[in-house]
Amino acid sequence: MKAMGEGTTEIKEQLKLIRKKFETCSSTNNMLFGRLLLDMGHYTKVESYFQMMLNVLPKNHKDRASIYDHIGDLHMHTTNGNEAFKCFSQAYDIKMKCCHHRYLSETLNNIGNYYKAIGYFDRACSFYENALN
Repeated sequence: MKAMGEGTTEIKEQLKLIRKKFETCSSTNNMLFGRLLLDMGHYTKVESYFQMMLNVLPKNHKDRASIYDHIGDLHMHTTNGNEAFKCFSQAYDIKMKCCHHRYLSETLNNIGNYYKAIGYFDRACSFYENALN
């Protein structure tokens, strides 16, 4: 991806917003780049990028849970709710096993978004409340 002139400024601003949004998460620059692709609507590239990261990262790497959260978010954008839920569940399981409870609220919020999207509002509300705690 090449950015010049005005496009560079737009990308820098978008990255600034993404960094601010995820400053409490365990995001690395690689994660931020993937999120930028997602926010720009490059869904095929996002999936390939995050799958490549899963293939090269060790099984116990701290970013794997966030990658599953982002892939789940991708599936929510492409209205593939079942796949999104699977990814969010994987992220949740990893965070529970690896004591990443500090970052659990992101995943709980994502699961809440899934339930909201399929019309299970009470269940969504429960996950949103847990995310706040």
